[in-house]
Amino acid sequence: MDWIDLAMGAGLGLAAGGLFFAALALNVRAACRAGRPSVLLLAGATLRIGLLLLAGLGAAQIGALSGVGFAAGFLVARSAALVLAREVG
Repeated sequence: MDWIDLAMGAGLGLAAGGLFFAALALNVRAACRAGRPSVLLLAGATLRIGLLLLAGLGAAQIGALSGVGFAAGFLVARSAALVLAREVG
């Protein structure tokens, strides 16, 4: 087992997940002030999901363990985002 690939994928997943959920928070705040929030939310979701898929594909190109690490890192970022959202909200 190549621990470096796993750690590299986890780091990429954590960074990508953090950016994903930070962009989600900014997008929702902007949509609350927008006249047509559905257009803004759709565009933001498309961009976020597309970039996340590209990052995941890049991690998987390194190796299978990097892809697994990416998914684990993303789940850690998701858990942290949920904890923060519950504390703030």
